[in-house]
Amino acid sequence: MINFCKNNYDLFCEKRSGAAAIEFSLLLPMMVVMYLGAVTAFEGYQARQAVARAAVSIVDLTTRELEMTTALRTNLFDVGEALIEDASESNPIILLASVSNPVSDVDPDARNLEWSYSNTQDFVPLTLSQISELDLPDIPKGNSVIVSYVQITHTPLSQLKILSDEPLFSGWLMNSVSFRRPRRTPMIETTIP
Repeated sequence: MINFCKNNYDLFCEKRSGAAAIEFSLLLPMMVVMYLGAVTAFEGYQARQAVARAAVSIVDLTTRELEMTTALRTNLFDVGEALIEDASESNPIILLASVSNPVSDVDPDARNLEWSYSNTQDFVPLTLSQISELDLPDIPKGNSVIVSYVQITHTPLSQLKILSDEPLFSGWLMNSVSFRRPRRTPMIETTIP
């Protein structure tokens, strides 16, 4: 009996034909989840970069102008939406504002909201209280800063549903703020009523 057990044990240890298949079947679900997680993270990174690129592009194009017109405003919002169309399922929120310091040479933190526009009726343009929460640079008297704010809700293409019916990654709120001083004039005036 001892010989029989010893011979069968040795025979069992030598036969490894199914070990790789069992190890692969144990590791495959974890590898798939890791792969989809990496794809989702990279997709989120790309969406975040698109939002930042849109905010910077809008403020850069605005600072090249001498006055804000209805056509320019529409074109700027169209540019922003085109830059982030792949990153967002819904319409993005784009805000554009001009903040100046017409008050004082001694108080560079004084702020006056010259104009503010939004690309959607659902979202109110920026207010002076919201502007004061931003970390804007010092604005010399008579000068201004153009502020661009872009916000999207990003839902990744790969929906991981682990341990529930709800996706693991859905509805990431991404936003970016960019500001720059006008290039050719101290303040960009508006002709929009």
